[in-house]
Amino acid sequence: MLITNKHLEDACKDQVELFNKTFPVGAEFNKTNWDLALSVGLQVTWMKRFLDESNRKIYVEATASALKIFDEVKDSALKIYKEATASASKIYDEATIRARKIYDEAIEPAWKIYDEATASALEKYEETIEPAWKIYDEATEPAWKIYDEATEPAWKIYDEATASALEKYEEARAPAWKICYETTASAWKTYHEATASALFNALEQQFNAGKKLPRNLIT
Repeated sequence: MLITNKHLEDACKDQVELFNKTFPVGAEFNKTNWDLALSVGLQVTWMKRFLDESNRKIYVEATASALKIFDEVKDSALKIYKEATASASKIYDEATIRARKIYDEAIEPAWKIYDEATASALEKYEETIEPAWKIYDEATEPAWKIYDEATEPAWKIYDEATASALEKYEEARAPAWKICYETTASAWKTYHEATASALFNALEQQFNAGKKLPRNLIT
């Protein structure tokens, strides 16, 4: 079974270019070329859609245990991550709630002034459409200025109140996420290798039985 770039007519540009670079005259379906394709970054697992019912069943059964292991490792890693960051996350959440309350109280008078100014401007806008935006802008401009002046120090207070909690959260999160990522990355690699191997075996069995792939491998 020779696979050429004609089979990849609907593939993404990067994958077609990579295939042409790796296999300029096409690739015979064999273990050497399969492993080479994987090593250079060519996507192959989408080919499972072309398995017939019996070979798809073989593929699913062969990958089931690898998927189960990956899911268990992922769930365990996420649990560790959540436990490691729970305390810092709680402190950060409590700090943001307090800071948000202070912020809202600080800008409340400004919002009141803004709402009163825009209400009057909106009434004039509805009365006359043509000069409406000019009236609206002129009426709300001082209100926006007051609002901005009020929110600037309020945001500063908010940032200062949450900065320490955020720093502690990031300090706790970074190493926990690294462990989580490294653990799941290893499990994902194992799962990916298992699925690629199982897919090759299922496709090989199907090809040996005389069944061909359609002209376009990707639709």
